[in-house]
Amino acid sequence: MNNEKQKRELSAGVLEQLYWKNQYSLSQIAKEYGINTASVLKRMKKHGIKRRSLSESGYLFHGDKPVFKIKKTLNCSDEKLLVAGTMLYWAEGTLKRDTVDFANSNPEIIKVFLKFLREICGINESRLRAYLYIFSDQDVHKIRKYWEEVTKIPEWQFIKPFIRETKSSNGRKRRMEYGLVKIRYSDKKLLSTIRQWIEKYTESL
Repeated sequence: MNNEKQKRELSAGVLEQLYWKNQYSLSQIAKEYGINTASVLKRMKKHGIKRRSLSESGYLFHGDKPVFKIKKTLNCSDEKLLVAGTMLYWAEGTLKRDTVDFANSNPEIIKVFLKFLREICGINESRLRAYLYIFSDQDVHKIRKYWEEVTKIPEWQFIKPFIRETKSSNGRKRRMEYGLVKIRYSDKKLLSTIRQWIEKYTESL
């Protein structure tokens, strides 16, 4: 079952989208899908997806192609959203890695943070990823659909979920009915910018 699911998630269409349109490296794709680079290469050969030339790969490695664009002119609502998004990330985000990682189970908080990324940070929508953390007795398809609606992130950008082998006791309703969702945007420059905003606001308090 897990193997079939993994193959469906990293289909020919998704692989071509990640590698050619989104310009992901083989190692980045492997990392996101929990497999090794050799497995990614094997899938590419199977589906007839050609690899980039050395010159194209060199451009990706050395180039400075922007993957986000901070909004420069902010109105009053934008300023509030900037502060809200920054403080949310300070409270719930990961600061020690090279990616923007934000996890929560509250749909309204997730909506605010994504609005911050989209409207203030000017992210590239196709680079967003979502990870689900759920219990083994929950319906993964139902929960994914729920978070697709909340986040407006398409299904192909949802990575293989983490499923915890624990069930609720005595039929009681668990606190996280729809699990927990982690929003990821792999860009260390954006993470550095958010860190600077956090420092700016905390120093002013």
